Amino acid sequence: MTLLAQAAATDFSTGQTVFFWVTAVIMVALALGVLFCRTAVHSAICMVGVMLCLAMMYASQGAYFIGVVQVVVYTGAVMTLILFIIMMVGVAASDNYLRTRRFLRWGAICAGAFGAIFVAVMLVKAYLPKFGQVPDMPTGSPQGTTDSNPVKIAMSLFTEHIYTMEVIGCLLIIAVVAAVSLTHGDRLHKLFKQPETAQARMEDYAKRGIHPGQQPAAGVYQTTNATDTPNISGEDQRPIVNSVSPALRARNADRSLGEAAPHLVEKIRADLGANPAQGVHSTAASKAVAKSGAWGMAGQDAPSGLNAPKTRVVTPKIEGTPPSDPPAASNLDASQTEVSE
Repeated sequence: MTLLAQAAATDFSTGQTVFFWVTAVIMVALALGVLFCRTAVHSAICMVGVMLCLAMMYASQGAYFIGVVQVVVYTGAVMTLILFIIMMVGVAASDNYLRTRRFLRWGAICAGAFGAIFVAVMLVKAYLPKFGQVPDMPTGSPQGTTDSNPVKIAMSLFTEHIYTMEVIGCLLIIAVVAAVSLTHGDRLHKLFKQPETAQARMEDYAKRGIHPGQQPAAGVYQTTNATDTPNISGEDQRPIVNSVSPALRARNADRSLGEAAPHLVEKIRADLGANPAQGVHSTAASKAVAKSGAWGMAGQDAPSGLNAPKTRVVTPKIEGTPPSDPPAASNLDASQTEVSE
């Protein structure tokens, strides 16, 4: 109660009041963005903004250690979450991150300027007190004692709140077990081993004519890395439905090739239609590419007989020795090479 009375009696400056209301409004707006953003990546970015604003609140109250922990632990963890989201879900073809809207650029510039001003004000307030005055340290504050603020926090957590910390540790273990259980859910079908898989492929080939070979990996003959879009077969130029995860297909979360890359569908139609030279990877499109004419490559035959290139002997020159006639081909040693011209 004494601390609450002291906090209530404290007079806040105009700058602190303005800083609080501006940061609070931004924090609430970003929190609403976490709820209403349509993509998981945008929601995670809004969550990062909420964590940074909360760290600013802690720093403005003098709890610099808590502010740093807020940035390092929570913000760093959320950024790692963004990385895992992009790796597991993939970037859809409709999410074009190369084109940035103008208001987003101005918003990023304003946010960076606001952060720079905040850091400058905090540094000035911390290291440049008023001229001719020495800041007083209250007797009851952690800074006025021999122990630092982090030491006081640690002593309070592991002495007065030891049972609370134990309960939090148990909750974290339960959360980890729950996350693993949700990730490894019930299988959609029986787990087949390698001999059973090979036998099933040969049966499908005998009954339905499905090719038993290996299907293209993710990204082969494809213009998007989204996992909900099927790959394209290099044999019949058609989408491979089985290349999409069965979990996505069972939830109707997969997309057709026309939804992901309409321009690629037009090229595939050109492959299968009347103008195959305008396709992607058909035989006619490959023949339309100019030949290199290099040795061992496709193109005209290598010259022979009188048209074959002449062979000359290259002798390395050593400084201080006069030039001599080139030796015979049979007397070449390891330091001499033949070059065709």
